[in-house]
Amino acid sequence: MMGTESFSPNSGSQQKIIVQVDPEIFELIPAFLNHTNQHIQEMKQFLQSGDLVLIQQSAHKLKGSAKLYGVDALSDYARSLEKSIAQTNMESIRRTLNLMGDYMDGITIVAGPQGGTPKGDKSK
Repeated sequence: MMGTESFSPNSGSQQKIIVQVDPEIFELIPAFLNHTNQHIQEMKQFLQSGDLVLIQQSAHKLKGSAKLYGVDALSDYARSLEKSIAQTNMESIRRTLNLMGDYMDGITIVAGPQGGTPKGDKSK
């Protein structure tokens, strides 16, 4: 799966983030972005009510779907969120959810070149 982006998951800046995805899935991206934003808002509500189980379930789903779509930094955030939940680190959970929201606010997803780089191609 193609997924190249220019963003540091720990920066939390409001910079524009460009993510290239496989052109074959590009038409699915608007729905993915919409659902992801909804999930982040829901997780923030779950945090307010102290429901870490629901946050963990949402983070786990988001980790997989973001990886599938090639949005690796978002998948990394979700993985970090799962770790924070396992440690019951409320401050880290809150911070990571805010970083995820910032990331989504700055993301622009574009279709990469047709076919991307073939697997095993060491020339790139």
